[in-house]
Amino acid sequence: MLDREIRVADRIIGGGHPCFVVAEIGSNHNRDLHMAKELIAAAVEAGADAVKFQSQALEEQYLAARETPEFIDFFRKTELPEEWYADLWAEGTKRGTFVFSSPTYLRAVDLLEAQNVAVYKIASPQVATYPALVRRVAQTGKPMIVSAGMVTYPGLTRVVETCLAEGNRAVVILHCVSRYPTAPADVNLRTMETYRAMFGGAVGFSDHTEGYHISVAATALGAAVLEKHITLDRRLPGPDHAFALEPSDFAAMVRAIRDAESSLGSSARLSLPDDVQTFVRHIDMRLVAARDIDAGEVLEPSLFVHRRTREGISTSDLARLANAVAARRITAGSVVHWDDVVLSRSA
Repeated sequence: MLDREIRVADRIIGGGHPCFVVAEIGSNHNRDLHMAKELIAAAVEAGADAVKFQSQALEEQYLAARETPEFIDFFRKTELPEEWYADLWAEGTKRGTFVFSSPTYLRAVDLLEAQNVAVYKIASPQVATYPALVRRVAQTGKPMIVSAGMVTYPGLTRVVETCLAEGNRAVVILHCVSRYPTAPADVNLRTMETYRAMFGGAVGFSDHTEGYHISVAATALGAAVLEKHITLDRRLPGPDHAFALEPSDFAAMVRAIRDAESSLGSSARLSLPDDVQTFVRHIDMRLVAARDIDAGEVLEPSLFVHRRTREGISTSDLARLANAVAARRITAGSVVHWDDVVLSRSA
């Protein structure tokens, strides 16, 4: 079974600790280093715990000679130039955040190790089709976030077994739906519960829906990691801008997630809070004489009306007055107090 708690540098993921919120920059840098750095700064300002890129390189992933010029042009705009790594990690250090990436080819793991990356993410396509990459990352001994969007239960089990065989139990299974964007009805957040039952470790959610309300729901269901795309402007060209969050919305999402976590509280309710108890006393229904009651008269329920007041005998104690008698004359409209009655010996 996988670890329920995973340490990433000075943070702990899982085990009831706050959700680890990842700003997925991915390819939304549009191959512009300045934009990439702006996105890191914006993510930190918005409250993200970490930022993530996608380590992509055309020649490492495709036979370029067999691809169309249109595809090559498109892919070039999503690549993460290898010469950027030192600058991006330095920017993350300056901003006080984690920078990590999803390697899509083997040499990218070496590049990331050179930056002493604290955690790895393996994206759904590599989880589904690239066991050698999974094994290579597992061998680093670093924590792994493994996305399950394109893999079956048996396939995911094989991936987890690969990690365990390399002695790496620090794996978070990330539920996601590989549709961009994802309709809420297709999300199936309870899949996280299935993964938790299957592997015993921390689980999370990679959110490709529009907006951020589904991310908040995932947190309430126990997502230990939440990944969401960020962009400087949803109108920018590129495959992931349109369903990403702009910085102000990302910040609103983080606040909503923290509020959701705070609202979960405890399953125990041993007593009412003091302010609630005070309010209940103020609105309690009390016994009021419906007519004049003579001293010594047996106190029947029909002798009372029920009214809200801050003093007197509560209607919840009416049963205690069975066979009780009035200790003195009680005039109509008077609030009935305990010293107005004589209880029977059995009361």
